[in-house]
Amino acid sequence: RTNQRIYQQMSAPKIIALILEEHGIKGNTYSFQLNETCPDRDYCVQYDETDLHFVQRLCEEEGIHYHFQHTPEGHLLVFGDDQTVFPKLGQPTAYVQGSGMVADEPVIKGFKLRLETRTGRVTRRDYDFEKPRLQLEAGYKPDGESTEPDLEDYDYPGRFIDRARGKFLSQRALERHRADYQQAEGNGDQTRLVSGHFLELSDHPRQEWNDLWLLTEIFHEGKQPQVLEESVTSDTTANKEDFHQGYRNRFLATPWAVFYRPALQHPKPRVLGSQTALVTGPKGEEIHCDQYGRIKVQFHWDREGQADDKTSCWMRVSSSWAGDRYGAIA
Repeated sequence: RTNQRIYQQMSAPKIIALILEEHGIKGNTYSFQLNETCPDRDYCVQYDETDLHFVQRLCEEEGIHYHFQHTPEGHLLVFGDDQTVFPKLGQPTAYVQGSGMVADEPVIKGFKLRLETRTGRVTRRDYDFEKPRLQLEAGYKPDGESTEPDLEDYDYPGRFIDRARGKFLSQRALERHRADYQQAEGNGDQTRLVSGHFLELSDHPRQEWNDLWLLTEIFHEGKQPQVLEESVTSDTTANKEDFHQGYRNRFLATPWAVFYRPALQHPKPRVLGSQTALVTGPKGEEIHCDQYGRIKVQFHWDREGQADDKTSCWMRVSSSWAGDRYGAIA
């Protein structure tokens, strides 16, 4: 479903829950297990994007991840913002380096760790028109951590009007940058691996790797040639691949101590040019504006607005009569 819609005074989890309910996904099939409280958004627009794209965009902006937990009783969609919501996959799985022999139990046969240089600090700046002299800047860098080279992510506008929110967004951005700077690649025949769950590795010669690893991607592969023997019409003996039957997988994982944050893969849609709209206000009032001369409007694509004082947030009026001198070039 693609929609154009306005949400006012609602937090990201409330918006997501509303959309899920509209699609028949009831409250007992999803759960928000958040450590931080998401603030209400004064004005949030879904503009020419699918519901799935919009939900994923909100999650990415707030640093919320989601995974599925499957049980015989049903399936649960879990939203979280820290590592505590990810369940463990039962007993540890042993690392046994590939030798061509079949192990008695499912094992991890290959495991290696890749490191990458990433951003070390984040700075955000914004502007509050009610406090024009205030330098509204916030940043985040992990305490006691020295990174070389010194790589900074600086952006404006930071989308905040108080430094506490700015620091929170900066921290989320840095965690997003560093979510997979340590990434393990592995393979094996453990069938219990599920994305969004912790794999406990054991018996690896590098002791520091015998720990919990968050599975972020898994590729399963299985072959059972016996059921296809009767339909084989060509000679397959030339196939030199060493995997002819059974099950195997390969996966990506990150250390349990590194916060997982979804990457910004669903950007805000862009509006092509300026738009016209109808000026609105309470019934019976000819002029409705605030102390700054801002107005409220109803866009032509807004199907839920009632042409009253709740159709939009306060919006500035563009005028050629501005300042102590006037005039404009169009």
